[in-house]
Amino acid sequence: MPIIPFFKKLFRRLRWYEQAEYAVMLLTMAAAPLSWQVGVIGMILLGLVTVAKIVATRHAGNPALGESQRWAFVAMIAFFGIHLVWGFFSANRALGWEVAFREISFLALPLIALLGDTRYLTRDHMRTLFYTLGVTLSVTFLVCTVIAVCKMIGGATFNSTLDHHFFPTHHTYVALYLIVAMAFGYTEIMEQIEDGRFSFRSPLTILLLTGELLLTLFALAVNSRVGTLLIVLLALVAVADMVLTTRSWRNALIAFGIIAVVGGGLYALEPASRHRLTKTVKDVTNEYPNDARVMLWNTATETILREMGDGRWIVGLGTGDYLDYLYERHAAHGYKDMMDAHNQYLGTFLGCGAIGLFLMLWMLTAPLWAWKPAFRHWRRQRALTYARPVPFPRLAPAIVLPILLAIATESILGRMMGIFFTAYIYYLLILWKPTTTA
Repeated sequence: MPIIPFFKKLFRRLRWYEQAEYAVMLLTMAAAPLSWQVGVIGMILLGLVTVAKIVATRHAGNPALGESQRWAFVAMIAFFGIHLVWGFFSANRALGWEVAFREISFLALPLIALLGDTRYLTRDHMRTLFYTLGVTLSVTFLVCTVIAVCKMIGGATFNSTLDHHFFPTHHTYVALYLIVAMAFGYTEIMEQIEDGRFSFRSPLTILLLTGELLLTLFALAVNSRVGTLLIVLLALVAVADMVLTTRSWRNALIAFGIIAVVGGGLYALEPASRHRLTKTVKDVTNEYPNDARVMLWNTATETILREMGDGRWIVGLGTGDYLDYLYERHAAHGYKDMMDAHNQYLGTFLGCGAIGLFLMLWMLTAPLWAWKPAFRHWRRQRALTYARPVPFPRLAPAIVLPILLAIATESILGRMMGIFFTAYIYYLLILWKPTTTA
């Protein structure tokens, strides 16, 4: 389908404020991987458009949302709320509130979704948003590759070219956007297979497969440990998905073979000095680890055991105070770099205790509950042998499961880029189902 007529179709019959909102969503999806600041500006513009919608329609509230979707957004607001309250009761209240307001996306985006009518968002609207993310990342990789080649022609070595800001954004957060785009591309390919539309001659199929390869190369180029780990996880999920939904061991084995050969080949071609993930995995089982991330995990665990007795495990050490306890243990071990736990589970437990950890897990798994109607619909259709099966609703688990793994390797919600990434992707994921099946 030609691009310009397709976009005209997306915006046709939309009211002016709906066109404005969707345009902001598209631009935010394209710009957020490159700059979290632009993403935050997009969030502010979405808020202003929501106010305009309420004024124009004289109605506040979103009838497009089901009950499970509303609760999913409430979970995001509750996670923000616990940080706001715990920040107030921290001894270092200024830092506590700074931590809370850094996470304002978890308040603003759910409120935008709960107050503004999004019934106009069809499945094509939502799919286009994720296609925009994939195209943006693929084009960015190609541009960075051209720049890197020019540097090497100028005399720079391969390693130095990649190690010195192949892409300036932090590799972990780039990897998160990459895995979301790859998960979406995979779901599109699987839907083609289920619908009988998959063909290597199809331009869309070629685009999707090329995009998956480019995004994999992007993750290797930025040398992201979590990116490599998440790609392996997605590959395993894909193989399991093929067995469970298509019930074809032959196709699953072929897919596994292709993934193993391509993935193993790409990893082997990369210089051994860049295999950071391998070193970290070995260090996890080492009695005397020297990998910084493993040492930080051990120190955080030690802090929990030493400082969180007498009921402190329930409420934590305070969002404004827990870093002081952590740094104290760093100093006791002679560490020069004072850093956080590099593990969102440990960091949240240290700051907010079991209550905060529960709210975070509720928030991070909420999209799965929001997609329950789609899973029920799929099961009913599968039970009707005379009905044409509908595609398995795999997008939510394909995105949520990697994020649940990624936050065990990094304090994702400790930086604005990670905060906005999580809030915006969840905002779109929760809005998608079950109301946008048209």
